[in-house]
Amino acid sequence: MKLLCRFYDPDEGRISVDGADLASLRPDGADGWHRRVAAVFQDYVQFELSAYDNVAFGALERRGDERAVAEAVALAGADRVVGRLAEGWSTPLSRQFSSGTQLSGGEWQRLALARALFAVRAGGAGVLILDEPTAGLDVRGEAEVYERFLEVTRGTTTIVISHRFSTVRRVVEAGTHAELLAAGRVYATMYRLQAERFGTA
Repeated sequence: MKLLCRFYDPDEGRISVDGADLASLRPDGADGWHRRVAAVFQDYVQFELSAYDNVAFGALERRGDERAVAEAVALAGADRVVGRLAEGWSTPLSRQFSSGTQLSGGEWQRLALARALFAVRAGGAGVLILDEPTAGLDVRGEAEVYERFLEVTRGTTTIVISHRFSTVRRVVEAGTHAELLAAGRVYATMYRLQAERFGTA
């Protein structure tokens, strides 16, 4: 995924985007690839700045759009986090500041999700990468995030990476093991490919 974000270029082979080699696209600038991709990695970034900036950094050129920032925060379910902060949006998210505070892992994760949503909805990013985006949330929080994200990112290419089956089945297919094998679609293909290596079907 970090190759797709063009943090690195591949040593061999190539990554194509709409038929073009990703290495041929400018990574930065007004029309650069980095503005077209929004990502929430498992090791998401925690900016020791205000809550507002932690979201607005998703699309710096739209940083002044307070309404769009607030919308992204609400859609990510992070409005409850911001609502309890002593200075609201202006609260520094670091204990190094006298008026600052530290967030829990789940709260940071919601702000990171809001940043990605801001990049998509206000910044025009067309590719969204979610790498274990709900690892810090409880089951209810996870379900809420996926329900919202599937709706608000409709029309966006979304790549979800997860080790939680509850997440993957939502995106691909649902059913018992036997039902999914009988359906003969993605789950069955992946299962058979993996099972062949161990001599079982």
